[in-house]
Amino acid sequence: MRFRALYWAVVARLYSKLGPLACGGRIRIVGFPIVRGRGIVRVGAGSDFRSKSWSTAMGVLQPCVLNAFLETSNIEIGANCGMSGVVICAKESVKLGNNVQLGSGVVICDTDFHSMDYQLRGKDGDFDGANSSPVRIGDDCFIGARAIILKGVTIGDRSIIGAGSIVVKDVPKDTVVAGNPAKPLFSGQ
Repeated sequence: MRFRALYWAVVARLYSKLGPLACGGRIRIVGFPIVRGRGIVRVGAGSDFRSKSWSTAMGVLQPCVLNAFLETSNIEIGANCGMSGVVICAKESVKLGNNVQLGSGVVICDTDFHSMDYQLRGKDGDFDGANSSPVRIGDDCFIGARAIILKGVTIGDRSIIGAGSIVVKDVPKDTVVAGNPAKPLFSGQ
């Protein structure tokens, strides 16, 4: 067990020094996250990426995927964030605050990936015509397992998104939402 921990500590250091992540300090990586695209991926100190099933109680279905598609795309992850087998895709921008916890299999995307015009879908230039809008998640939020956060959504500080929820509208701070589409269950405001 000690050898495994040492191995992943070395991997995390290499990712943060030589890899595709711009890190604001030490991070923890268990398994190999997939970081791709031509954009910028910034990660705050103390963040934790788990891409191996044995590294989390719920397990993961795939490694963490961070994809900043275009040269102008931006993924920014605050300090002390934790994620297990998540997918974050940005055509424009996805920003997570500090201390955000993402459950196993969470998906966050700021784009539709495909044009709404059926004549363009699946053809060259399809992605170029896809709608997109930035996603913002505030500090101290918890996003439950398998939740999906779609384009244009802002989630306020300290909010909780229930497992399996699909979030299509903004969530105020200090609010618990769940369902498809996600609806408020409790608001501390």
